Amino acid sequence: MSKNKDKEILFLRIENGEPKWIENGDADNDGKYIGKIENGKPNGTGSITFPDGREYLGEFKDGKEWNGTQYDKDANENSKYVNGKVEKNDEPLTLINAQSKGHFS
Repeated sequence: MSKNKDKEILFLRIENGEPKWIENGDADNDGKYIGKIENGKPNGTGSITFPDGREYLGEFKDGKEWNGTQYDKDANENSKYVNGKVEKNDEPLTLINAQSKGHFS
């Protein structure tokens, strides 16, 4: 992880069908998170970008989207998250869950 506490880096990789946050990933194949990290997971303000161009910007809690916005590869807003729940969802899966189901492989 990087030394700046507000701009640490983690990668989201699917291993054995489960999402896993790792320090050494591959931005061409894994989701890349930049932001605050606590206990090895995104926790606080940050963003995650996936190889297909999707992005989530906002707050994370225990490694999950909490308060923020998901965008598609063309920067169109897909979903808003409030306290971990989807308020508006044009895309049926969260970024993290979509990757675990093979949507970002």
